Amino acid sequence: MKKSLIATAVGAGMLAAGAAQAQPTVYGILSFSIDTYNDAHFAGDGDGTIVKADSPEMKSQTSAIGVKGSEDLGGNLKAIYKAEFKIKPFDGNEALERRDIWAGLKGGWGKVAFGTMSTNYKQMGGKLDPLYKTEAEARGILNMQSDFHSGAGTDGQGRQEQTLQYTTPKMAGFELVVNTTVSAADAGNATGVGADETLGAGIRWSNKSFLVFADYLDPNAPSTGAFDDDCYPACDLDENIWKVGGQWTGKAFQVNAQYEGTKKQAGGDYAYLNGLWNINKKNIVTASVGQQDKISSAYSLAYVYKFSKLTNVYAGYGSVESDSCQVDADGNRESCSYTGTGFFDDAGTNAADKGSVLTLGFRKSF
Repeated sequence: MKKSLIATAVGAGMLAAGAAQAQPTVYGILSFSIDTYNDAHFAGDGDGTIVKADSPEMKSQTSAIGVKGSEDLGGNLKAIYKAEFKIKPFDGNEALERRDIWAGLKGGWGKVAFGTMSTNYKQMGGKLDPLYKTEAEARGILNMQSDFHSGAGTDGQGRQEQTLQYTTPKMAGFELVVNTTVSAADAGNATGVGADETLGAGIRWSNKSFLVFADYLDPNAPSTGAFDDDCYPACDLDENIWKVGGQWTGKAFQVNAQYEGTKKQAGGDYAYLNGLWNINKKNIVTASVGQQDKISSAYSLAYVYKFSKLTNVYAGYGSVESDSCQVDADGNRESCSYTGTGFFDDAGTNAADKGSVLTLGFRKSF
């Protein structure tokens, strides 16, 4: 009897220890697409150089693998962590690239995290875009969301390094997110703008059907001044950005909208609108329209078939047209100003002014 009681006590102790030292969760996604560009994007003086090839190309759309978990520290306190890496199946030299890597604490007072993570500004961008991490996403070549949703660094990029972030617990539907970089390297910023850290704050309110948010970011990066009539070509180098947006989710439909005030930092403000129709549990149709003021206008349309919650295929089409290629006195197009990862080129006259992409993709999560 005593031996039985001892064995039971030891077993219970082992179970308790296992609960406190929870095993990490391994997760990931393998995402591939075949993309074909049909464009009129030319570089230089109209020499016919095509910026994007018309032949199909297979790409990995942010395939990734990661590990995450938590440890119960007692007293309603947990240690939390995440380490995620981008998989590069077509790059033999660099098979992995770091993404979110952070650790922190979570309790009744909220969550604090240290490391590399999405800024408050980036967080809502992907939530509003059903084509996020595809070739027809709003933040990519279609230029419907700003570059502040992409990249990595300490100067306002979407994935912010050397960052301290605090998130409040949700109260009456409200949640607040604040983050700052802690990087002495900014003192040597090559632009000479000084040693200011990148600061951001965002507020969200949500219930079963609605999500409303507002975000602010003061990046440690110079303004471009492009297309700003008030200060072009020399703008205040200490400019901030902001955005407001929301999401409505019904039984079969969803509407997403966002407006970004980035004029001095990115050359023009952004407007984005998306609609999604859940035809049934397996079939989805989504459409988006967007514009960067005085730079470009775009739209996208896609169909998604869900084999399961973890496996789907999609077909999408996106088109973008420049609003900023002006014609000079000789009838030649002047240089466009969009210099992101999109279609526009500012090498000289006859710059790119229109383009489209057809994408077919397969995504498997685990």
